[in-house]
Amino acid sequence: MTVIAAGLLSVAMTMTAATPKQRVQRVATGEGLLRALASNTRIIISEGAELHLTDAISDDGLCKLLKIKEIDTYDSNFSRFANKPTIGWHDNFDGRELVVAGMNNLTIEGEGIGAHIIVNPRYAFVLNFICCKNVKLLNLTLGHTEEGYCQGGVVGLSGCENVVIDQCDMFGCGTEGICAEYTKKLVCTSSFIRDCSYDIMTLSHCTDAKFEGCEFFRNKEFTLVTCKGCTGVVFSRCYFNNNQGTLFGITGQNVVLDDCVIDHPEYKIGSSEQLTEKTCDWLDTSDEPKE
Repeated sequence: MTVIAAGLLSVAMTMTAATPKQRVQRVATGEGLLRALASNTRIIISEGAELHLTDAISDDGLCKLLKIKEIDTYDSNFSRFANKPTIGWHDNFDGRELVVAGMNNLTIEGEGIGAHIIVNPRYAFVLNFICCKNVKLLNLTLGHTEEGYCQGGVVGLSGCENVVIDQCDMFGCGTEGICAEYTKKLVCTSSFIRDCSYDIMTLSHCTDAKFEGCEFFRNKEFTLVTCKGCTGVVFSRCYFNNNQGTLFGITGQNVVLDDCVIDHPEYKIGSSEQLTEKTCDWLDTSDEPKE
């Protein structure tokens, strides 16, 4: 074998090892989603389906059958889940929250015009990922049935890496659309975060988080985009409009705004000194949201 051929074979083997083939599972119910969750899996939710995830994760018999046990999400030791695929639940005051931990190469997508994943507990994340890698959420509508306070966002990410959120609608009444901590390489494209009761997102100690072609609207009421100790946070071609509250709260490295439209009161922009702007359109609106 020539040196070149050996090199090509080595590259091919490395690529194959890095991206194992996904098995395809088609589901139309919350129970079906729980049964399908696994590494190296592409879960396709039937077009127009509405998965009430709370009913499934609250079924003790089903949880026992699938070996889904309680997980303490307040334990910040994410590494205990590394390479240990686990499905669990966490009780957040008014109901159970699904926890997906330690999984790799997982895709959850809505077929056709999309699908809904809905939860009832106001203080629970719709989907909460801990120490997961190579996760894709595609063409989904994610949200709560009732408004929550203090905690309970839509997508939670802790200690994750290589997460893609594309063409998703993340809506309240969750407190926020995305809450990510110690997460690397988060890419959110062509998605909405709307109608959340506290803010748009919280990013804490994240690296390389990019939001492209997204729209954030009708969110309230505190600091809307919080970035703490993050590097490489970029908003590209995004539209902020009709939100209430201080728009940016940034500690650490600057956040880049590239070709964005910001329709927000100037005196409520927040950490303007830590924004790096590239050809953005700023619209100074009144303090009251538009109808």
